[in-house]
Amino acid sequence: TGDTGPPSLVSMSPANGAINVDTASVLRLTFSEPVTQASLSGALSLTYETGGGTVTGTLAPVTGFGGRVWAFAPDALLTDRTYRVEIAASVADLVGNVTAAPVTTRFSTTDTLAPEISGLSTMDGASLVAGTTVPVTAEASDGTGVARVEFFVGDALFATDIGTPFVFGLNLLPEYGDEIIISAIAYDASGNRSEREYLTVSILENQAPTVEISSPENGGETGLGQIVNVTVDVSDDVGAASVTLTAAGGSLFAKTTAVPSGAGSVSFSFTVPEDWDRAIPCRRTGTGRFPSPFTPRPLTAWGFQPTRATWFFRWLTIFLLR
Repeated sequence: TGDTGPPSLVSMSPANGAINVDTASVLRLTFSEPVTQASLSGALSLTYETGGGTVTGTLAPVTGFGGRVWAFAPDALLTDRTYRVEIAASVADLVGNVTAAPVTTRFSTTDTLAPEISGLSTMDGASLVAGTTVPVTAEASDGTGVARVEFFVGDALFATDIGTPFVFGLNLLPEYGDEIIISAIAYDASGNRSEREYLTVSILENQAPTVEISSPENGGETGLGQIVNVTVDVSDDVGAASVTLTAAGGSLFAKTTAVPSGAGSVSFSFTVPEDWDRAIPCRRTGTGRFPSPFTPRPLTAWGFQPTRATWFFRWLTIFLLR
């Protein structure tokens, strides 16, 4: 029987997606069977990916392969370009059968262009307080893609990110003082590197939490055997973690409660015993969410003192811990 099967492209060099292709390279096309030069010449085109300019060249069969392997030698390939190879579905074998589908591939020549970092910044609204961790983002770009970004704290390599967004978490350690210099360098797949981009970060001192007893009011009363409800308002520059209330050194009441949002009101309740006959010193401790160098700060506010069957709020010692 006669040949009725269409030819097909078996391989091509440079391969689809190839990078750093030498500008002296030729296209090498291998088919499943011999094809005619006229049909391949009419079907093959090589163009710039951007701008669409056609690249001229010379097409010739490779000796020893009987018309199955062909070489296209471009008149000129330029560096830092992406080229598109298109082969129409019109390449014919020796009896006239043509390829079934078109083929499109791309390759890039030697990359000599360095990436760029257009910005290095902390996240908008980030709290730049000692003891916190803040995200630092580099805006990097490159014609063939950014392979990685290296982040430096001072002169030391601190982190490397290989995917967008290019970001790392910087822990604002107390030993950094009140200012630190961050920098970043971007690299592409060819090893080209950007200029170093710098960012100076001013670090705020970590403040101790603040607390205020909002209820009961100073001078309020409660009876023996009654429930005492205490509301404490907490605020902090980076977020308080928990609040602890103790009464009579913990023998009457002791409880630690989380501060869910790092700030806000926290409630406590305890019952005054029927037979209680001595003062009830109370202590409330607020603990910061993040570690810091601050030491406890005592603050006298109010407490409980028995008078017959009635208790008056007199004093409370509050420790603010960070």
